[in-house]
Amino acid sequence: MQLDASGMTSDNEFGAVACVENILGMSKILQEDHSVKPEINFEKITDIMPEVIIVLDEDLNIVWANKKAVEAALSPPLNQKCYKVYMDSNKPCENCHTLKTFDSGKNIFNVSEVSYPDGSVKKFEGYTAVAAVDQNGNPALVAEIARHVSKRAGRSKESGPRGSGSTQ
Repeated sequence: MQLDASGMTSDNEFGAVACVENILGMSKILQEDHSVKPEINFEKITDIMPEVIIVLDEDLNIVWANKKAVEAALSPPLNQKCYKVYMDSNKPCENCHTLKTFDSGKNIFNVSEVSYPDGSVKKFEGYTAVAAVDQNGNPALVAEIARHVSKRAGRSKESGPRGSGSTQ
């Protein structure tokens, strides 16, 4: 079994999404094939990606974060609310795309503008996707994958969102 890394090109900014979907799909196939018991080290794979990747529960607690997500956080992210760690807020973003994914079970493209303490604003594009379902088939965990895109607008590149902001 091989991963299809064709989406991981400079032409495809979210090739990482395709790669993660391939990994998750391969993992499901391998779980169904009881003759193969590989161990996949997701951290080794996701730590080399430029995207911030976090996995959240229904209460918006971060249950897993890749290296870029940890670097981008205002405080240690695990077991903390995403909106507190990345937006320095005490409540979820208006029109939260992660909550929409929990409600719909669908992958959702989103754009976020984040205001930083120094007054600068950075733009991020990303996706939310169901990472795990419960015994009834309902979303139990949602992954957020985001990439800083302000560089396109002539701004400097950052490793991820912090401060307070709004999600569109």
